[in-house]
Amino acid sequence: MCGRFSVPDEAAVAHILKIDRWNWHWPEPRYNVALATRVPIIIKTDDALLELNGARWGLIPHWWKRDAPPSLTFTARSEEAA
Repeated sequence: MCGRFSVPDEAAVAHILKIDRWNWHWPEPRYNVALATRVPIIIKTDDALLELNGARWGLIPHWWKRDAPPSLTFTARSEEAA
């Protein structure tokens, strides 16, 4: 992963992807989204529909034992990411 990314305009995404279920609001366009921000994610459901939800952006390592997620984990080696 990189350190930052952008969230495009809702109309641009809706034009390209035909999302079937919107379970989360689309945020305002942002061009410098920081780590640990809630961002939109699109999931393909078991019945093959596209669903919009929100998620916290970042990684939680397999060895992490605390209840609160780590605040600054956003990179992983490709051989360890899975």
